[in-house]
Amino acid sequence: MRSEDVVWEGAPSVMSTGALWAVALAAIAAAEAHVYPHVPHLGAFVPPGHLPDWLVGALHTRAVGAAAACAVPFWRTLDVLTTSYRLTTERIVMATGILTRRYEQVELFRLRDIGVSKPLGMRLFGLGSVDVFSRDITMPECRLHAIRSPVRVADLVRACAERAKDARGVREHEVH
Repeated sequence: MRSEDVVWEGAPSVMSTGALWAVALAAIAAAEAHVYPHVPHLGAFVPPGHLPDWLVGALHTRAVGAAAACAVPFWRTLDVLTTSYRLTTERIVMATGILTRRYEQVELFRLRDIGVSKPLGMRLFGLGSVDVFSRDITMPECRLHAIRSPVRVADLVRACAERAKDARGVREHEVH
């Protein structure tokens, strides 16, 4: 039995949710500028329990609107924070899930191809994604999303896959 060593561990960067937060904050700002200008300024201290009804309604509307605008970015941020990746000498393991944890793995000897993508928004923060394509039936495509040094990680995956294929005597032949 071969020993399995951890080669790399990582997680997606929370910076990948920045665009969602920017849209949410822009929606809140737009609502403040265009939806609520008719609400007069309180102007003076009002004792607790003596707030005018129009102010209570305006505050509730603003709070609900802000919460609704932030719901999707908040959930996506939680999703990113609870996702982790691990590359071993035998497999790639992805752990995902906020309420229910799910563990997916791709055996490296089944690897067919690797790609790296670095969109502009991610490149600004030194991030990118590694796309792994395999002959695995349950997970033919695997994406290590928004990770640091994606080219280095892709090279590590490729090297580990070659060693795993050599150890099992696996070779893939392309037919043209």
